[in-house]
Order: sequence, then C-alpha cells, then structure tokens
Amino acid sequence: MVRIFRNQIVRFIVFTSFYLTLAGAFSGALLAAQDLSTSPVDPKAALSPLVFDVSYFKSVNPTFAHLTDAQATSQWLNHGAAEGLRAHPLFWSKQYLAFYADLPAAFGATNYPAAIEHYVSTGHSEGREGVLALTPNVFDLFYYKSTNPEVQSLSTVHAETFWIEHGIALNQHAHPRFFAPDYLFLNHDKELLFGPAGVLPAIDDFALTGSNPAPSGAPRIGIFSLAPWVFDPAYYMSRHPGLKSQDQAVAAWLNAGIKKGDKGSNLFSAVEYLAQYPDLQKVFDSQGYLGLLRHYVQFGRREGRRGLFAIDQSYLSKIPTSAGLTIKPGDTVEKFTSVTGKEVTVTIQAPAPNDRVYNAKINNPDADFPAAVAAAMTQGAGIVLIPRGTYVFKGTQVDCSPTGSCANWTINNPTDLIIDGQGSTLQFSKLATWSILVNQPTRVLFKNFVIDWPDLPISALGTIVAGSTPGQNLLQMSSAFPFDPAKTIDAITDWNEKDNIFGRETATQRFWSGPASSPPVYQGNLTYSAPEFSGFPVGQSVLVDYYHGEANGFGVAGASDIAFENVIIHSVPGFAFFISGARGIRFSRCEIGRSPGKLTSSASDGIHFENVQGDVLIEDSTLSDELDDSINLATETMVTVQRVDGTHITVATPEFPVSVGDPLMFSNSAWGLLGYATVTQVSTNADGSVNVTLSEEIPHLATDSWQEDLNFMGPRWIIRNNVFHNGLGRAVLPQSPYGVLENNVMSDMFHYPIFIGILQDVPPSATPGVQDLQVLNNQISTSGAKAGSAFIPGQVSGLPGAILIGTWLNNGLFDESGSTDVPVNQDIVLSGNSVRDVPGPAVFIGSASKVSVSGTQVEDSNRRAEHYFLGTASTAGSIVVSQTHDVTITGTEMTGEKTGPISIDHHSTSEIKVEKRDR
Repeated sequence: MVRIFRNQIVRFIVFTSFYLTLAGAFSGALLAAQDLSTSPVDPKAALSPLVFDVSYFKSVNPTFAHLTDAQATSQWLNHGAAEGLRAHPLFWSKQYLAFYADLPAAFGATNYPAAIEHYVSTGHSEGREGVLALTPNVFDLFYYKSTNPEVQSLSTVHAETFWIEHGIALNQHAHPRFFAPDYLFLNHDKELLFGPAGVLPAIDDFALTGSNPAPSGAPRIGIFSLAPWVFDPAYYMSRHPGLKSQDQAVAAWLNAGIKKGDKGSNLFSAVEYLAQYPDLQKVFDSQGYLGLLRHYVQFGRREGRRGLFAIDQSYLSKIPTSAGLTIKPGDTVEKFTSVTGKEVTVTIQAPAPNDRVYNAKINNPDADFPAAVAAAMTQGAGIVLIPRGTYVFKGTQVDCSPTGSCANWTINNPTDLIIDGQGSTLQFSKLATWSILVNQPTRVLFKNFVIDWPDLPISALGTIVAGSTPGQNLLQMSSAFPFDPAKTIDAITDWNEKDNIFGRETATQRFWSGPASSPPVYQGNLTYSAPEFSGFPVGQSVLVDYYHGEANGFGVAGASDIAFENVIIHSVPGFAFFISGARGIRFSRCEIGRSPGKLTSSASDGIHFENVQGDVLIEDSTLSDELDDSINLATETMVTVQRVDGTHITVATPEFPVSVGDPLMFSNSAWGLLGYATVTQVSTNADGSVNVTLSEEIPHLATDSWQEDLNFMGPRWIIRNNVFHNGLGRAVLPQSPYGVLENNVMSDMFHYPIFIGILQDVPPSATPGVQDLQVLNNQISTSGAKAGSAFIPGQVSGLPGAILIGTWLNNGLFDESGSTDVPVNQDIVLSGNSVRDVPGPAVFIGSASKVSVSGTQVEDSNRRAEHYFLGTASTAGSIVVSQTHDVTITGTEMTGEKTGPISIDHHSTSEIKVEKRDR
C-alpha cells in the first residue's frame, strides 16, 4: 500500500507543481513578490526532521532513488531545497507558500529556502500546516480520529502521517465538510481536471481554493451531506429558529440533524425518501439517514426518485380544456390539439350585437369620459364613439382614499359595449394606481386609443464616473433627458447608448427598494452618489429608472370577456396592462412602445396576467422597451400553508379570495403534488391569513407546503404572430397550462426571451409549473445578458437558455436553470424554433419530463466565453438537459464557431434520446 501510494505521490507532485501555476494559486500580490531574491539554504533548518526525511525524499523523487542516504541528503541541501522539492510527508515548501499569503508577500513566491526556515523556526510552533492536505478546510484531527478507529490511539504526528501515507489512498473521511470523491462528483470541472479518481489533487485544490465560488457564482460544495439538494442553511434555520447563522446551521445539521433524520432542505427528507421505496428499506435501516442522503445525491436523482412524499405530478385532469360557453356569431373561437391529445378551445365572447351609437362629447376629459360611458350604458347603447383628438387628463377625479387604489378614468360593470377612441390620444400626468380601470366588464371591446404620459420623466440616462475619492464612483446624469432630483432612483441598468437599447455587455443592475434601502443621494450638478455605483465600471452608460409600478396604464379586474384592438401604450410608470381575476382576454394589433424622445415604454411588465381563469389570445401585436417582462402569463400565486389539523388548515393571505366550493391543489415544499380537495368552509383572521376546511385530508401536508386555487390557473391560451424587441425582462413568461406560443419574433431582449416554468424571484410568489405547452416556429436573436451570474447580487445571468424550461425558486439552488428535481414542467413540445446570436445555450430543459425538441435551428449560440457546469452538463452546450426525464431531441441544425454540442447532466436525468443533424 505504501509503495502504491508513493507512486501516486510521485505523479501528484509533478501534477501539482504544474497545477499551482496553471490555476493561479499565487495571486497578483504573490506574483509581484517573486522578484524578491531567493535566500540561501540554511542546512540546520533544511535538515530538521520537521521538513526532511531522507527515505521519503528518495521515494517521492524517483530520480534520486538510487542514491545513498548521504548522497540524497547532499542533493537535498545543494539543489532540492532551493528547487521546492518535497522531502517530508508533512511539509512541502511549495504548498506552504501557496496556502499562507503572508509568506510569499514577505519572502517571494518561490523562495523555498525561506519557507523551510520559517516553518522550522516559527511556522510549526504557530500551528501552521506544512502541506495542503492538513489544512483546516480538508483535515480535522478530532474528526479524523473519531471517524476512523484504526487511528484513534495514534499521536497527532502519527495520525497526520497515517492520513498522508495511507488515509488519503484509502479514501478515509478526515473532515466533516469535505470528502474528495464527493467533491469531484459535485464539481464536474474539477473531475475533468483531476480525473474521477484524482483525490490527491482534489484535496489540495479544495484546501487552496475551496472557499472560491464556482464559475456560476455558486459556492463550492465539498461533501454530499452539504449538497444543496439535501441541505439549505437558510431553510434549516427557518425550521430551527435557535440557529442564528449559517455556520451554526451547518454545524447543527452535521453534528445532529442528519442522525435525527431532520429535513435539511425544501427538496429532500431522508425519512420520507426511505418510506417511499421498499428497495431502499432492504438496504438502509430506519436510522441510516446519512446513507440515504448519499444515495439520493449519487443515484436517486438520476433515477427520478422523489426526495419527498408526492403523487403523480400531472394536474391536467383537473383543468378544463374549454370554458363550456355557448358560441355566437362574432365570438373569437380558436381550437388546437394539445400535447396530450385533447381538443382545447380558447373562447373570447364579443359584445352582443347592438348598433345603437352614443356619440361622446368631451370638453373636460376627467369628467366627460366616465360620464360618456355611464350615459351610453344607461341609454342602452352598444357603441361609444369618442371624437378623434388628444385629451389631457389632469387628475381632478382621482381619489386614492381610503383603499389607496384609484384611477384617472374608472369604468364600472360595462356589459356588451364597444368603446371606440377612433385614434384618440389620452395623456395622463396625475399619479394614480390606474390610468384607466375597468371593473367587472362583460363582453367589452376597447379599441383605437393611444395612452401616454408625455411629461413624466420615467427614465433618464447617466454615466458612471470616477469620484474624487479613489474607488468611489459617481453617477453623472445626461442633460438630454429631464429628471426630477426629488424623486428617488428606483434602479439603474446597463445601457447601450450606441444602439439606444438596454446594454447586455456587463449585465449589471442595482435596485433600491424597501425600508432598509439607502438610495442614491443627489449632489447637485447632475451628479448622484451611492456606494453601489462602484459595482459598475467607469464610463458605463446606465439607464436610470425613477418609477417601477407607482402608476399603471390599463387595469382590468374580474372580466368576463374583454378585447383590445389597436390600443397603443407609451411610457407608463407601471404596468402597461394589468389583468386580474378575468376570463376571456384578447389583444389584437396592439402596441407597447416608447414614444419619441423617451427611453422606455412601461416601468413594469407590458401585459401582466394574475389570477386569470383562462382563455387568452394575444396576436399581431408589438411589444418593446419594457422595464420588465413583455408578457407575464401567471396563475394565482401559490400561498404557504401555516397550520395543519386534519382537514382544517390555515394559509397565508391569498391574492384572490378563497371561496366555498373552490377546487384546491396542494404541493410539498419541493413543488411535488400532494393531493386535491374542495373548500367546504372559509374564515379570515385579523392578520389576513385564511382558515380553510377541506373536503378531505391531504396526506403529508405540512407547514412548508403550498396551496393553489385551480380556478385561477389561466389555462387555454395562444400567443402568436407578435414582435418583441428590447425588453429588460423576458419576452414571454408562460406559467399556465394548455398553451400555444407560435410564430413570434424576439430580438434584443436583456434576459432570455422565453421562460417556461416556476419563477420565485420575488419570494414567496410562485406558480405550480407549466404543463401541456407547444412552442412552435418562433425566431429568437441577439438576446440574453453577455455576462453576470444569478448567484451574484446585482447581476443578471445571460445563461442558461434563450428558450428556458426550468424553475427559479428561492432556495439553495437559486438559479434559473432548475431549483427542484421535481418534474413540475411536463408535456412540452418545442418545434421549428430558430435561435441566433445568443450568449448561452439556445435551449435549456430543467425540472421537467415528457419534453420533445425537434427541428431547432441554432446559429451562433454560446457566444459568451464563460460557462459553468450543472452536474455533468455544461452551459457551453447549444441544448442543455438537467434534472429532467423522458426527453427526445431530433433534427437539430447547429452552425457557428462557438455553437456547442447537446449537453446532458448524467447525475440528474434519464431517458434522454438525442438524434441531431450534422453541423
């Protein structure tokens, strides 16, 4: 064994000498110190038994194996010590200098004699370790002796020597937070660098660089028991309030939590894992929680096993494929065959035929617009005609008390009505919740209007400049765009001044919101100061946002069929359209875009759906220049379960009231389905939480579970033939079932253009996942941030896909690619789409099952130089598959110098079938 291990040491010494240079172990400061002269070898220090063992020197340096001990000693003194050769199992001057940054700064990065003298004279007595394999990141003497009985009786020196001489080769555990085979498995880039059996360099690598983040920005993990799928410090602290820091949480988890079978993350419980699988029960007893945890990370994920109790993930049987309405002439009716083979009907009813016209007379827009609609309804008219003109609302009718919600123009309960602006422009200036609010419309058509806020400085431009104090940058505002210094800056974002679009080069954003935030301070002379400006490079042009939802364009509440035709919205300080609690919504030939001289169109989403009951059609429209997503088609936000007592539960305040008879769906903390029930009784508490009595008890429901009202899943939708350009968010964010997204053109989007799945970027909001969706024949180009990482605050990741199927949950895997192994996204077809000139992959598939990708044309994807690994999958791939099962990829055409191959994570996937065309 000793001979075998020392042969490994020989190979390792050669490799490590190369690696320390290649990996940049010596920082800039250390490299700068190399100019210091090398000290002469001090024979007394060099021959100290702390640094020199002649037998070891000969065994790990085969060139000298034939020498006598005296000759080898002379070789060491005359050459070896000065050259940084290794001569002792517990000391190596190269590693000693590499680990302790103060030493090369004092002596020089290659002054090996000085390192030897320092260790012998002071370093050893100070408790410094002489080799990386004994440093605190990878070796804990107490843990090593308590975990490995064969070394319990050894002295410190002998135990350390045994670890170096034998323990490493035996793959013994020597640290509670690090195990070399686990480190290689969890960090594929290291496995590729060192080889799957490269435990020796893996140990030294983690000792030297383990605290550095991975290329994704995520922290490096050194052992399965701390892998984010099974342990999330923030989650564990939330379940154990006595823990006040992440380090305390880690220690408690490793010392006692695993042994007790604690649930360490929102994704996995060893107790529940064992209970679900009889084959595991035959191998692991009821206390074998550590082994179960390791099994899940290494095998269970790729086998598609559930980390928590759950039932079949498909909820489609609970979602109607039609609203069941009686169709009449004039109604918009679209039918398509779903992925699961069902006929889906999208219905938006038209106003009942009524040719009676009310000709509005507008002198005072604030009073006359509401009066005109009210008069038309009173007189039984079916059409309201607004004389073509420009109308300036002064806000005289706005009253935001007592609820805080108000509008410049409110329309209540219109029924079977066409409101025709005949090309009129409505201009607003008074900040109200809504420019126009339509409450409870039934079969209404709103058409031929332009809505604008022409005089409100929603956004401006600035440049990051160097301040008088080194390292403290300032923001210099452009005089070309007016701004109000009294208004707090909400955010700044990279801006491409040449093309007058959002900048995608550095992908940096900074938001100032919330009571703890300290926004930039105006210093006069068009200049702001803030510490956060130093996160931007000097000379960077930035868009300066002053609004983010203070006043919205068009609000619709509780509609039963409403349509918009030829409606244009310019430069609104909030959402352009906000649709809530509605069924039957159509947008045709509409536009959201900035007006001349402005920089942005809407300070929030372009079209935002929330708590929608279904039947949505958006076609032949243009959406651009939004400060958030162009279209966000969301279900009702899931709410957390706070109390469980049989069929009696309490949930957090829902966005839409829970009513008796509502069908509810429940998910575990990983978003795996637990069951369904109907509401039989409801009451509301003083804090807004809701007590709900269910028709039946939901097995395994807990206080970290989620509730969703199936009435507001937003099913049955079509988004087609639209143009999306220069949005700060995503072009389309579909989160609802039974949908078709086809024949759209998307370009210059700051984020990835299509996100399909769960988005919890603003906790605790989240949705259940997308099921039965067709994404067909869309054209995507020049989109996605070219830098940044979702793991780094203030940055936006340009990865992992132009078309992204995934989950972005607020847990230890806070990343767009996939924050749960549960296949929340199911039955999805991507066909005939083209993706060109994007920084990352063309397609990313995560947290999914039953996905078909065919006929994808990929040209010049993966333009970004940096990439990272998700298991064994790399974001340098043109199509990336992770945390997914049952995928078929066919007919992919790939061109471009950097366009990568199809890349699959073999740690978390199964049944992936790939057929691709040649480049």
